Amino acid sequence: DILMSIRNPSKGNRIFCKSTDRGQTWGKAYFETELKDPACNGDIIRYSYSTDEGSEGKSRLLHSLPESTTTRENVTIYLSEDDGETWPIKKRLVDGYSAYSSLTVLSKSIKGPTNKRYTHTKRFA
Repeated sequence: DILMSIRNPSKGNRIFCKSTDRGQTWGKAYFETELKDPACNGDIIRYSYSTDEGSEGKSRLLHSLPESTTTRENVTIYLSEDDGETWPIKKRLVDGYSAYSSLTVLSKSIKGPTNKRYTHTKRFA
């Protein structure tokens, strides 16, 4: 299955859409009420690992998004262990304003979030 995470231009909650045939067709888009969205870019990756050599192991989705419905602030990483049905675990990555975030798997045990902190300078004439 493929899970598409879509920014919500109206702000509020993230929009998801699923395909069960490798992207040939897509189901109806729906609001994911556990994830806030201020109409901002977010990143989602699958992180799978095996506990024993040759075992299937666990598969998790990680999603980085601002935890706000109005502004790009408080970037948080959410964790799903059921292919995006629920997002019960979250960890704040950046307090306050920030730029877009991106996730990557660096090794079998390290997840590497990247984030540029948002800075704003006011100039007065």
